[in-house]
Amino acid sequence: MIILSNDYPSSVPGSGFKVEGGPARFTKDFSNFLVENGHKWVGIILQSEKDDFIKKVFTDSKKDFYYINTNKTSLENLVTLSESDTPEVFLADEIDKLVVFFKEIKPDLFFLNGFSFYAWMFFYAAIQAGIPVVAKHSGVFVKEIDAYKHLFTDTARNLCIEMEKSTGEKAQANIFLNNHSIKYFKEETGLDKINNPIVIPLSYPDCNFPKDEFINDKIDKKEKVFGVVARWDKIKNHGAILALAKEIKNQNLPWKIRAVTRIPNTSKDKEFKDEYKDFIEVLPLMSRGQLNDFYKTLDFLLLPSHFETAGTVVMESLSVGVPTIISPHVGWVDEYNKFKMHDWIMDFSDPKKVIDNIKNIINIEKWTEVGEFAKYVKKCHNPQVVYNSYLDVFSKVAISKSV
Repeated sequence: MIILSNDYPSSVPGSGFKVEGGPARFTKDFSNFLVENGHKWVGIILQSEKDDFIKKVFTDSKKDFYYINTNKTSLENLVTLSESDTPEVFLADEIDKLVVFFKEIKPDLFFLNGFSFYAWMFFYAAIQAGIPVVAKHSGVFVKEIDAYKHLFTDTARNLCIEMEKSTGEKAQANIFLNNHSIKYFKEETGLDKINNPIVIPLSYPDCNFPKDEFINDKIDKKEKVFGVVARWDKIKNHGAILALAKEIKNQNLPWKIRAVTRIPNTSKDKEFKDEYKDFIEVLPLMSRGQLNDFYKTLDFLLLPSHFETAGTVVMESLSVGVPTIISPHVGWVDEYNKFKMHDWIMDFSDPKKVIDNIKNIINIEKWTEVGEFAKYVKKCHNPQVVYNSYLDVFSKVAISKSV
């Protein structure tokens, strides 16, 4: 099969770009899996350069990469769209060029690898070119838009909803990371029926967990270290982390919070940023190996996100023996409830209650439920299991095209 997909600069051999974030890492690893199994990968990457609209930047027998150069798919252009514009009209010239380009490549399918304004442009062009689409919903775009609703008019928000909704309607298969994501997708887009929804869990490359049993070997340790690994944005709910850190200090507890994040060096929200640094030890972004070492210094990881389809950090920390406390809005809630980890789901809007709940967990000698959850992750989130599930979906969609 020839698989065409939106991609990342870090996937291009010799690009010099480092892999940042779970989606970019998944794309690079998954595309390698596909070519190792005899398939061809064609990655298209959005750029904003004054260059040819389509520019090939790498090719060999297994992979091709192209830059698509356009300035139209910026946030600024999206929010200033007039009411009379639709995205297919606004991006008509780009879409027409992409349709011609896609027909020349003759892919067996287009893999919509996560949603964005520009990714929708690729998706719509594939539909127009008669190419079947498999859509992976790594997140819910409208939830991200709502986190920055002060930047968007109602018209722009409604436009985003319709764009995201169209993927659920027109893709031949829609892949979600869990049922939690499907529920939110339906709620936010207002789509009653998704075309061929399929749950394939998030892959994790290091599933060789050192232990299946989780013994609280630090039960007598008074000092506790809590960790946060999250990009600096509103969805990740750093405000709840700061509120918790303040309450820890107010109660004079021998606990501390360490956060791996990149705080923008700007004047925006300066008071909040300064306070955050006063109460929380902020560490720079880390490589995968460095993160593993960081997790080992923790007693618990915290994930208080306002919304999170999954969160790789849950598996990363679990793989070195550190459980994660999550909010009710994180995609792992179904699995946590399945394995009776109800106490590990906390409402971070009340820091005093969070502290009380943590104290209860601290006093439990053996976290049997966490051990069972670890066994599940080790089995179901293994990359080979996940990638083969994707390949099975791809094969069925490609066959349906030729029938």
